[in-house]
Amino acid sequence: AAGGHHRRGHSAARTCPVPYCQMPPPLTLYLPNAFLYNLTQEKLKMKLPLGLAILAAVVTSTSMYAHHSFAAEYDNTHPFKLTGAITKVDWSNPHVYFYIDVEDDKGAVTNWALEMGAPGALKGRGWDRTTLKIGDVVVVDGSPAKDGGHHGNARDVTMAATGKKLGAASSEGQNLPVAPKQ
Repeated sequence: AAGGHHRRGHSAARTCPVPYCQMPPPLTLYLPNAFLYNLTQEKLKMKLPLGLAILAAVVTSTSMYAHHSFAAEYDNTHPFKLTGAITKVDWSNPHVYFYIDVEDDKGAVTNWALEMGAPGALKGRGWDRTTLKIGDVVVVDGSPAKDGGHHGNARDVTMAATGKKLGAASSEGQNLPVAPKQ
């Protein structure tokens, strides 16, 4: 613009509703490349092992937090059988969840969230991400949540239209005693 100095691509007439738009770019844009290269190489040599250790700790603690004990969350002493239509499927690690609308004796409909095993474990039992489709009616044998909410752990899922029964790779079996070999 005439008579003024502006950063490339910026106009003096430009208005910005947010204060940070008027701030100069970070200092690193003004430093010579050779200085940045040397600084980066030295810092990487010192900081990389520490950074990797921190990253490993965060990833490990996050995955451990995300995974839980069956016995801590579900009550296998009160098994249930639910029948309902699929409303949503979330095929992702660490557990696959699906949701069904269950109608009670009075006609009230409640949406239940049901947990299954990991996608890899389900694939070994004949599942894939297209096995459950929105609208499919299923019969679920499982265990309710201890908190009394409308969620549970699916042990077996039967497709109502075909009668095909698939194991849900439930973590419940991991908490049951092992039968002695005969």
